[in-house]
Amino acid sequence: RFFELPWVWAFLGTLLLWTALSVGAGRVSIGSLSGILASAAVLCVVAIGQMLVVTTGNGAIDLSIPNVMTLSGFLATSVIDGRDNQLFTGLVVILFLGSAVGIFNALTVNHLRIPPMITTLAVGYILTTGTLLFNRGFRTYAISPFLVSFVSTRIAEIPALLIFALVLSFVAYLLLNRTVYGRGDRKSVV
Repeated sequence: RFFELPWVWAFLGTLLLWTALSVGAGRVSIGSLSGILASAAVLCVVAIGQMLVVTTGNGAIDLSIPNVMTLSGFLATSVIDGRDNQLFTGLVVILFLGSAVGIFNALTVNHLRIPPMITTLAVGYILTTGTLLFNRGFRTYAISPFLVSFVSTRIAEIPALLIFALVLSFVAYLLLNRTVYGRGDRKSVV
């Protein structure tokens, strides 16, 4: 019964791949696994967001997410400029960017009736162009000390980002299995 669960084979494959790559690189350790889990936690949060888009149905998908993340990284780094007192401003800027792109995508898909795949792919290319143009004048690589501390925090040697991703995964599980939204008893979400 355990091997019939849909996530088991993906988990075992990932574990096997990590083991093979770690042995090949000569870096088999809990520390390397912990670092990989922290990085994977960020992707998990993004994947949950994409899953919620896809579950709305009607072919909904957002291919512009990686481009939004890249441009957000450049904007946040530029605005924050390694200073803790600019962290809030940087977060507001990237929240505004993500919201604006999401609203634009939704309006384009819903009102102009352009398929989500075409809309979000085109928006992704526009954002990539914006990132390349922004990158020409990019001069800072300083990171806010608070942000560094936040992403490197560990609770009982477990990355806090991983704990956050697990909690968010559980919330998404509850949303999809215990609510009207998750059961599909809705006419239209967007």
